[in-house]
Amino acid sequence: MGYRGSDKTIRRYLQPLRSARDPLPSGPAAPSVRQATGWLTRHPDRLTDDERTQLEALLERSPALATTRDLVHDFAEIMIERRGRDLGAWMTDVDTKGDRALWSFVTGLRRDLDAVIAGLTLPYSSGPVEGHINRIKMLNARCTDAQTWTCSANVSSTPYSQVPQRNHEECARSIFAEHRQRFQLW
Repeated sequence: MGYRGSDKTIRRYLQPLRSARDPLPSGPAAPSVRQATGWLTRHPDRLTDDERTQLEALLERSPALATTRDLVHDFAEIMIERRGRDLGAWMTDVDTKGDRALWSFVTGLRRDLDAVIAGLTLPYSSGPVEGHINRIKMLNARCTDAQTWTCSANVSSTPYSQVPQRNHEECARSIFAEHRQRFQLW
């Protein structure tokens, strides 16, 4: 409105006024996504009092998150108690009350519903087989690491005649021989 001074002059004039007023009290820090996910997926008995208080405050602010928490807990109970027969009712609840992430999860369950129900009902487990598969993958990674080391050693300043020469097959044979009894493969 006709002022011919600079912006800098106005800033210098206003700065003491800004710093003199009391800062607004800040609320509690918002929890990280990782914290909130941990609170929602952990068994309620394993939460500390502070975590339980923060979770309750978070759920009061978001009714949709409270519904998601209830659905996640219901699914956890179905898994723990092996109540595969209740899965259909749970999926119907997700269809009516759930959010997009849970709808996507239920869509994946429906793709092979018979297998999911069997997995949630029968007492059989593929855990030992999965353990053997993971061990084999670990051994393969060790062989690949040894092969990479040999290749990188060839590039270094070490004379070629002094570099240990092992190919992938030799490495695998030595590692499997090392672990033959543990695997009980033959």
